Amino acid sequence: MSKLAVVFAILFFAAETFAYEPALCGKLESVYFSCSTKGKVISVCLTNEFGPDTGELTYRYGVVDDVELEYSASHGDLNSKYGYAFSSYAKGNISELSFSIGKYVYTIHSDNHVFRASTAGVFVEIDSKVVAYKQCDNPRPKNQNSLADLRKVGIVIGTPRGIGTEGD
Repeated sequence: MSKLAVVFAILFFAAETFAYEPALCGKLESVYFSCSTKGKVISVCLTNEFGPDTGELTYRYGVVDDVELEYSASHGDLNSKYGYAFSSYAKGNISELSFSIGKYVYTIHSDNHVFRASTAGVFVEIDSKVVAYKQCDNPRPKNQNSLADLRKVGIVIGTPRGIGTEGD
């Protein structure tokens, strides 16, 4: 086998290892969180031209041709419709994005750690009790942006509840 063929084989397998997760974002949106969970997709998308007069932050859950749940907020409604929390430390970070629909509270979390398992997914709560959890198949999704990057778009940053964080 030639050296060139070996290089291409290594690059192919490296690309597969670091492939992006599937997303439910549109052509004019950037992916800020997306992962697969048992055949479904959880995505958080931000309109590329997001600003005071244009764009939305949108959560979607489902499959490409059948989005089961979609929740959006414009720039002006961002902080009244979504709660956001972020915390970082030397060996990791925690990001949480939450919203309410009726009596349900949805919290998308991404917990990245060096010395313990990283986790990501969405919790569904009623009266502060978890009634469902959809865990990402890949806890460290490879996307262009991350939930942590939402702090750059004008959302108010609170303190994480640590709902998805496994013990120290």
